Amino acid sequence: NKLIYQFIIEILNFLVIPVFLSMGLSNLFQKQVNTTENKNQISTKNTYFIRGFSLGMLNPQLLFFWFFILIYLSKFFVISSLTTKYAFVLGTGIGAFAILFIFARLASRYNEHIRKLLRKYSVNSVMGYFFISLALIQIVKVFD
Repeated sequence: NKLIYQFIIEILNFLVIPVFLSMGLSNLFQKQVNTTENKNQISTKNTYFIRGFSLGMLNPQLLFFWFFILIYLSKFFVISSLTTKYAFVLGTGIGAFAILFIFARLASRYNEHIRKLLRKYSVNSVMGYFFISLALIQIVKVFD
């Protein structure tokens, strides 16, 4: 059982390299879109917060993240009883909600500072270099 989990983790560690590289390269070569705010649109900070928070809660990556965390944690303890399964699901849900809530509040609080940074640097370039860096780190990790 543990050999299967270890094999799956090794395969996923290898497969994530081209994913990070392709995401990085696509961000580097993507044109920067210049968005202008519509001054006639009446919108408050709360609607931005609610919209961002709602989109974040629909994040499909959370399911895969916690699935792989569950596989990793199975090395240390077994989640077999119904109580521990409910505790895991409840804990991951509350944790994801809390992190998303904190990020949304911080982004709302430092909105002007973030906007100044975004004007100074190309977001696509920063994200491209970030993903390429993750790919390089993963290459070192896999082939070390």
